Amino acid sequence: MKKIIISTVLAAMAAFPVLALDLDLTVKGDGLQVLTEKEAPEGFGRGLPMGPGSLQFDGNSLWAVDSIAGRFVEFDAAGKELRKISINGGDQLVIADFATIKDKDGKTDGFWALGSERPELVKIDMTGKILASFSTELSIQARLELLPGNRLAVLDQGMSQIAVFDETGKQLFKQSAVGKGFAAANGDILFLNQEGETVVLCKRTDATGQVEKLAELPISVDSHPSLLLGLKNGEVLIGFHSFDEEKAEASYNISRMTTAGKITATMTTAFPAAFIGRTVIDDGKNLFLVSFIEEPGKYLLRLSEFAPALIEEAAEG
Repeated sequence: MKKIIISTVLAAMAAFPVLALDLDLTVKGDGLQVLTEKEAPEGFGRGLPMGPGSLQFDGNSLWAVDSIAGRFVEFDAAGKELRKISINGGDQLVIADFATIKDKDGKTDGFWALGSERPELVKIDMTGKILASFSTELSIQARLELLPGNRLAVLDQGMSQIAVFDETGKQLFKQSAVGKGFAAANGDILFLNQEGETVVLCKRTDATGQVEKLAELPISVDSHPSLLLGLKNGEVLIGFHSFDEEKAEASYNISRMTTAGKITATMTTAFPAAFIGRTVIDDGKNLFLVSFIEEPGKYLLRLSEFAPALIEEAAEG
């Protein structure tokens, strides 16, 4: 099977998704905060923009972690701000990702936050009070998912592994993995791994701890692949880089794949901002691409909905 290393994409899902929602960003004030390349501290983040590290839908709400200000911000489906929860001492913790804690009725009852600059996990209640925290020996923490039994799965991009802890910080196991993301469902973990020059989609079964190799993917290690999201139909979204030699243009691509490794649709889009930890998010009905937009005197975090008709058309093609 020919791998995509620096080649054009296989099929066009859509040049641009359908616009759905814009969230205003601000450098100062009460809104979600962002620091552009010129405004970011010298020597911090390699001169890249810094902003809200992660967005997640939770029922009818959209939660954003305001990484710079150290707070969680809740929006409704139209992008209207509902409330802010400031974390005690949160301005000292650059948050890469978070997970919501549910009560017995399924409502958000708190958060686990994942520090990127300081390797720490912090449990926070709905008033912003820190209930518990523990440090890890990980290097670049990129993704956090909650597993059954109050376990926390953390993807360490720097060390290319997933580490799972209990709430006290005891490490339960490690699993090698590549990329910036993975997917968890019912305790099972879907992730990408590397075997030589081959990228492999794998699953670790929660009940037994056994790792199953599902498919070798037609994507090169050099394309920096990442598992972005697991879909309800069992497929996954994979993000990767490519280069069109004829046009001399680099692009970022998102492919929908079966667990057997078959690509059913692909779209080309702009490279995501480095601070965006979750490039694609799911509100339970639709998928949204998250992008950082700079306009004259204005900064936006744009959620663009993937159009189902265009996805189906690409899959058929």
